[in-house]
Amino acid sequence: MKKKFRFSSSQGRTSIAKHGVRCSLLTAAAIMISGASESIAATIVVDTATTSTNAGNSVNATDTITVTGTGSITITNTLAPYASFNDGINVDTAITVTNNGAISVSGDSADGIEVVDFNKVTNSGSLATSGSSSRGIIAEEFNTITNSGSITTTGSSSVGIAAQNSNTITNSGTIASVAEGIDVIDGNTIRNSGSITTSGSYAEGIDANNLNTITNSGSITTSGNDANAINAYNSNTITNSGSITTSGYESYGIETNNFNTILNSGTIATTGDDSVGIYADEFNTVTNSGSITTSGADAYGIEVDGYNTVINSGTITTTGSDAYGIYADDHNIITNSGRITTSGDEAYAIYVEDYNTVTNSGSITTSGDDAYGIYAEDDNTITNSGSIVTSGSNADGIDVDDDNSVTNRGSITVTADGADGIDVDDDNVVINTGKIIVSGNYADGIEADDDNIIIHSGYLVSEQGSAFSFDDDNTLNLNAPAFIGGAIDVGSDATVNIVTGRSHSILWDLQGTLIGGAPNLSGPVPAFYNATTQQVATFDPTGLAAQTDELADLSGAISGLISGRLANRISASPRWWVASFAETSSYDGNSVALDRDTSNVGISFGYEQQLRPGLTLGALAGWNTSDLDNARSRFANSLTRESEGYFTAVYGRADRGAGFLDFALMGGLMSHDDNRFVNDNLATNGLDTAEGSYDSWWFAPQAGVGYAFEMPFAWTLTPYASLRWATQSVDSYTESGSRVNATVADRDVSVLEARAQISADKQWGITNFGLRAGIQSRTAGDDDATITMNGQSQSVSSFADDRNSAFFGGTVGVATSESSVIALDAEGITGDGMTSFGGFVKFSMGF
Repeated sequence: MKKKFRFSSSQGRTSIAKHGVRCSLLTAAAIMISGASESIAATIVVDTATTSTNAGNSVNATDTITVTGTGSITITNTLAPYASFNDGINVDTAITVTNNGAISVSGDSADGIEVVDFNKVTNSGSLATSGSSSRGIIAEEFNTITNSGSITTTGSSSVGIAAQNSNTITNSGTIASVAEGIDVIDGNTIRNSGSITTSGSYAEGIDANNLNTITNSGSITTSGNDANAINAYNSNTITNSGSITTSGYESYGIETNNFNTILNSGTIATTGDDSVGIYADEFNTVTNSGSITTSGADAYGIEVDGYNTVINSGTITTTGSDAYGIYADDHNIITNSGRITTSGDEAYAIYVEDYNTVTNSGSITTSGDDAYGIYAEDDNTITNSGSIVTSGSNADGIDVDDDNSVTNRGSITVTADGADGIDVDDDNVVINTGKIIVSGNYADGIEADDDNIIIHSGYLVSEQGSAFSFDDDNTLNLNAPAFIGGAIDVGSDATVNIVTGRSHSILWDLQGTLIGGAPNLSGPVPAFYNATTQQVATFDPTGLAAQTDELADLSGAISGLISGRLANRISASPRWWVASFAETSSYDGNSVALDRDTSNVGISFGYEQQLRPGLTLGALAGWNTSDLDNARSRFANSLTRESEGYFTAVYGRADRGAGFLDFALMGGLMSHDDNRFVNDNLATNGLDTAEGSYDSWWFAPQAGVGYAFEMPFAWTLTPYASLRWATQSVDSYTESGSRVNATVADRDVSVLEARAQISADKQWGITNFGLRAGIQSRTAGDDDATITMNGQSQSVSSFADDRNSAFFGGTVGVATSESSVIALDAEGITGDGMTSFGGFVKFSMGF
């Protein structure tokens, strides 16, 4: 049978009658539930301002304690001489505790709710403690604690919620404490979507040790000194998508130690000096996709000690002096694809000590004096494919000490006096394939002390200082398509290796003493070196290679007017015609010549007459203009050319039955104006232009054969093949306008073009239309040029390519009268390294 207990709370003494024996328990707890086997199943409900029991019964492990919205529990420390503890609710067995009302305790070491194991505690009301060393809720093992109400502690060393060993704590309400908001040990799960506020020194918002999972989507705010928002040690997982704010001295947003995982997609802000957004000590992984802001001096966005991985895709902003965006000690991996901004003096965006790997694909901006974009001590690997911008004096883009590897594939821009793009001490390897722009006085692009290897194939301009400024025993490798603006001071006993290739033209002045007295020159493009001036120059052969394709395009356009393509030939003889043509082409370069675009426009007048049946002869004359443009190296438009001239041709057709033979001889005179870009490192920003004007003449014989097969439904199917050889004689010329003007000797250009096609034509009343498709083979001649510049003469190949391609075209002709016809023709070509589209309109009239 059930045992009966009687509770009375007179003067804080709870009297219990058991088996007719009267006993007394000294306690200041409003409700105390013991797990003794004599407990009786019942429910305690507090629904008034006093504490009472349901029907005077006790409570066992299956029951609940509920404080309703109209109920309250208030404990004072008036019985401290007699009390064992001063808790609002104290449970040492597994039950459910729900507070919808108010629990208030005021004694020292007094807890609002205390549970041991396997309990469920829900607070949607208010819990308040005012004594020292008190806890709003305290739990031992395997408890579930949910707060959607308010928990307030005002006494020293008092905690909002404290738990150890495998508890689940969920806060969507408010916790305000002068000590820790939540304090846990060993394997707990903490979820905060509410508000945690602490105001005391060393008062963490959440303090966790050992294998805890912490998730914050709410707000955590601390205002005391040395008060971290989240403090975690040993193998914790911390996720913040909410807001974290600290304002005290040396108060971190998140501090961890040993094997923790930190994920921030929310906001972290610190305002105190020596405060850190996220701090991790050894073997931690820190990932930030949110926002971290610090405004105090010596306050870092992220700080890690040893063997950590830091990944930033968010924003990190510091505004105090000596306040680094990311600081790393040894053996860390730092990856930034986000944005790091510092504005204080000596506030580096990223500072690493030894054996770190730093990769930046994001943006780094510093504006304070002596504030480097990236600073590294020894034995680090640094790679930049993003942007680094500094605007303070002596603020280098990248600055390293010894034995580092630095690779820049992105951009580095520094704009103040004494600020170098990259500054290295000794025994470093620097590779630049990106852009470095420096604009301050005494500001160098790359500055190196001793025994470094510098490899440059990118863009480097120092507007007031030197592009390169070396001390002793350095090696400088310059590889095409390198661009340099500013002095090249290689110091003493330097080794300089220059590899030419597909690039714009150069003129580089080398200053200093070179081992062997000269640079080591190699590569497919001849280099012109003057030992007296220590100048190295090259002549981009793209213009030579382009002349072959330009000649083929012009002769091909004229051939299109007379090769038998036009439909709806009128029978009247003699007849006059006028035609206009246009064509645009894009050509791929090769390992030496650059990609480029060409265009060709012309107008022509012709006369033709049938001399006898089966034989027609004609003649034409015309004018054309052509442009070469977009011959771009990686950093400059290497060449532009404008050409203009006149052409003429005689042509004919001999018919024998359904077969026919076309023949033509064409030629013309051209004038050319070239603007050759030269990267002159001593010119303003490295920009210079050599101008050349010259004339040429050309001719091209052509023959073609075809056979017209009559097909059903009035279609005509015609296979056709042609062969054209064109040659051009180019006059010699001497450039002007640059410090390295070239003299190009006269030369001959030639190209052989073979075409095979099949066309289908149909007459439809006064309209004739046709379609064609075929293949084209273009073979370039061996057209070297003798070039003299920089005190040397060399033979330079044109590096023109042979090209095989396919073409597709169509023709429409309309008889406008019995003796006149207007025809439209269009053709596209695609193939080995070329695409082209052109056409013409032609009007013929017979008399």
